[in-house]
Amino acid sequence: MTLKFLQTENHTICRSFLRADSTNLDLGSNKGHFIRAMHATFGCRCFTVEPNPELFNKLASLPQIEALNYAVSGARGEAVFNVAANNEASSLPSSDHGDEQCTINVKTIDLVGLLQEIKVSHIDLPKVDIEGAEIAMFDAMPDNLARSFDQITVEFHDFCGIPVAEIERIMNRFRRLGYCVIKFSRQTYGDVWFLNTRAHPISQLDFSYAKFVYRNLTGARRVLARSFSARAQ
Repeated sequence: MTLKFLQTENHTICRSFLRADSTNLDLGSNKGHFIRAMHATFGCRCFTVEPNPELFNKLASLPQIEALNYAVSGARGEAVFNVAANNEASSLPSSDHGDEQCTINVKTIDLVGLLQEIKVSHIDLPKVDIEGAEIAMFDAMPDNLARSFDQITVEFHDFCGIPVAEIERIMNRFRRLGYCVIKFSRQTYGDVWFLNTRAHPISQLDFSYAKFVYRNLTGARRVLARSFSARAQ
């Protein structure tokens, strides 16, 4: 088969494995652009998780989107959450952006506890953008859960101080569990895609197309878009 990809909010996913009966989970939703695009495109069941109370209240009002007010991390409990002037930079770890407005206490939850709460046994696509807490979340995830996803899209935050060695360790763990892993972003690990080849076997040709053809074409489009944007200014 020829894999068909889709880019939404700087996350690359494979649309070939998503259907109306799929279940998507958006961890770190911010304003919900990603999960709304998933529902609009596929009509699938959608969960969204966002710790910022102001953003969560807006997400909770979205039709056909099920919202939960948590910060996803490595354990259930409470933590201090740094609210930044730029909503996309709010985080559990201290932000390197230097624009924190205030701190608030939020409820935290690991992925096992979250799936128990929403009473869902299988997630086709988790999107992970949790501002540096992704390492703790993946480390707390047991292998049986890690093996269960069809695909995963992750924004790793090496550009905010997460060590690349820690990111590579997580990526290698998923390779050992049967995933193929492609870093679609060039300079950072901000767009990494994982495909469970136990659930969806693909040929070497499909893998090569994704890693070398689609990735390079997408990169060229990004460069051109930035160039045209700069000229317009």
